[in-house]
Amino acid sequence: MREQPTRVITGAMRNRAMILAVAIITTAVLAAAIFAILHQPAYKPPPFEPEAVAGAPAPPEGFGCGLLRPGEYV
Repeated sequence: MREQPTRVITGAMRNRAMILAVAIITTAVLAAAIFAILHQPAYKPPPFEPEAVAGAPAPPEGFGCGLLRPGEYV
């Protein structure tokens, strides 16, 4: 006579593994999304331009530039 198995094999173990895998993947996706949203790189100043000049521009007289008085809008 054939021996009967003492343990009933069901899909319970596979269901637990599937739930655990989904929980781990969900946690990893949430952690990556939170990191992507909150991560701000350190401030990097713009490159220095050696030809830059400090001060106010002084265009030539015939250039057509000038100051506007209040109410004189083109």
